[in-house]
Amino acid sequence: MNLKETIFEKFKDGIFLNTFCPHCKKQIWPPSNNCKDCFNKTVLKEIENKGILLEMSYSHIPKQENFFGIGDFSGIRILGTIVEKNIKVNDSITIYNIKIIDNKISIEFGNYNK
Repeated sequence: MNLKETIFEKFKDGIFLNTFCPHCKKQIWPPSNNCKDCFNKTVLKEIENKGILLEMSYSHIPKQENFFGIGDFSGIRILGTIVEKNIKVNDSITIYNIKIIDNKISIEFGNYNK
Protein backbone atom coordinates (compact mmCIF):
# COMPACT_ATOMS: atom_id res chain seq x y z
CA MET A 1 0.00 0.00 0.00
CA ASN A 2 1.41 3.42 -0.92
CA LEU A 3 1.56 6.45 1.40
CA LYS A 4 -1.69 8.03 0.17
CA GLU A 5 -3.63 4.75 0.47
CA THR A 6 -2.29 4.17 4.00
CA ILE A 7 -3.26 7.68 5.13
CA PHE A 8 -6.72 7.42 3.52
CA GLU A 9 -7.33 4.06 5.23
CA LYS A 10 -6.61 5.61 8.64
CA PHE A 11 -8.85 8.60 7.81
CA LYS A 12 -11.74 6.15 7.48
CA ASP A 13 -11.12 5.24 11.16
CA GLY A 14 -10.99 8.94 12.12
CA ILE A 15 -7.22 8.91 12.63
CA PHE A 16 -5.27 11.78 11.07
CA LEU A 17 -1.76 10.70 10.08
CA ASN A 18 1.05 12.81 8.71
CA THR A 19 4.65 12.17 7.84
CA PHE A 20 7.39 13.06 10.29
CA CYS A 21 11.17 13.26 9.77
CA PRO A 22 12.95 11.50 12.67
CA HIS A 23 16.22 13.18 11.65
CA CYS A 24 14.98 16.80 11.52
CA LYS A 25 12.21 16.26 14.11
CA LYS A 26 9.72 18.05 11.80
CA GLN A 27 6.22 17.35 10.56
CA ILE A 28 6.23 17.14 6.76
CA TRP A 29 3.06 18.62 5.24
CA PRO A 30 1.76 17.72 2.78
CA PRO A 31 2.72 14.10 3.46
CA SER A 32 5.80 12.86 1.62
CA ASN A 33 7.95 9.74 1.65
CA ASN A 34 11.06 11.88 2.10
CA CYS A 35 11.90 14.97 4.14
CA LYS A 36 11.97 18.14 2.06
CA ASP A 37 14.96 19.46 4.05
CA CYS A 38 17.31 16.50 4.55
CA PHE A 39 15.77 13.96 2.12
CA ASN A 40 15.75 11.20 4.76
CA LYS A 41 12.88 8.73 4.84
CA THR A 42 9.85 9.87 6.83
CA VAL A 43 7.63 7.88 9.18
CA LEU A 44 3.91 8.14 9.80
CA LYS A 45 2.82 9.89 12.97
CA GLU A 46 -0.65 10.58 14.32
CA ILE A 47 -1.62 14.24 14.57
CA GLU A 48 -3.53 15.36 17.65
CA ASN A 49 -7.02 16.38 16.58
CA LYS A 50 -7.11 19.41 18.89
CA GLY A 51 -5.99 22.77 17.56
CA ILE A 52 -6.63 26.50 17.26
CA LEU A 53 -8.68 28.27 14.58
CA LEU A 54 -6.34 30.80 12.95
CA GLU A 55 -8.55 32.24 10.20
CA MET A 56 -12.09 31.87 8.95
CA SER A 57 -14.17 33.03 6.01
CA TYR A 58 -17.42 32.31 4.22
CA SER A 59 -17.65 30.70 0.78
CA HIS A 60 -20.31 32.15 -1.55
CA ILE A 61 -19.70 29.54 -4.25
CA PRO A 62 -23.08 28.13 -5.36
CA LYS A 63 -23.87 24.75 -3.74
CA GLN A 64 -20.79 25.15 -1.50
CA GLU A 65 -21.92 28.01 0.72
CA ASN A 66 -20.36 27.47 4.14
CA PHE A 67 -17.85 28.74 6.64
CA PHE A 68 -14.32 27.41 6.32
CA GLY A 69 -11.15 28.10 8.21
CA ILE A 70 -7.50 27.35 8.77
CA GLY A 71 -6.65 25.44 11.91
CA ASP A 72 -3.25 24.82 13.47
CA PHE A 73 -2.84 21.20 14.57
CA SER A 74 0.54 20.18 15.97
CA GLY A 75 2.17 22.95 13.93
CA ILE A 76 0.43 21.97 10.70
CA ARG A 77 -2.06 24.39 9.15
CA ILE A 78 -5.08 22.62 7.72
CA LEU A 79 -8.02 24.00 5.73
CA GLY A 80 -11.41 22.72 6.78
CA THR A 81 -15.13 23.37 6.89
CA ILE A 82 -16.48 24.83 10.12
CA VAL A 83 -19.54 22.82 11.13
CA GLU A 84 -20.48 24.85 14.20
CA LYS A 85 -21.30 28.50 13.56
CA ASN A 86 -20.43 29.74 17.07
CA ILE A 87 -16.68 29.14 16.55
CA LYS A 88 -14.51 32.25 16.30
CA VAL A 89 -10.86 32.92 15.43
CA ASN A 90 -8.48 31.81 18.25
CA ASP A 91 -11.04 29.31 19.62
CA SER A 92 -9.93 25.78 20.44
CA ILE A 93 -11.19 23.41 17.75
CA THR A 94 -11.11 19.73 17.00
CA ILE A 95 -11.10 17.73 13.79
CA TYR A 96 -14.75 16.77 13.91
CA ASN A 97 -14.90 14.58 10.84
CA ILE A 98 -12.66 13.44 7.99
CA LYS A 99 -14.22 12.41 4.69
CA ILE A 100 -12.83 11.33 1.36
CA ILE A 101 -14.88 12.81 -1.48
CA ASP A 102 -13.84 12.23 -5.11
CA ASN A 103 -10.44 11.01 -3.88
CA LYS A 104 -9.87 14.27 -1.98
CA ILE A 105 -9.70 14.85 1.76
CA SER A 106 -12.51 16.90 3.31
CA ILE A 107 -12.01 17.94 6.93
CA GLU A 108 -14.61 19.41 9.27
CA PHE A 109 -13.80 21.44 12.39
CA GLY A 110 -15.93 21.51 15.51
CA ASN A 111 -15.80 23.21 18.90
CA TYR A 112 -13.25 21.56 21.22
CA ASN A 113 -15.04 22.60 24.39
CA LYS A 114 -18.26 20.81 23.47
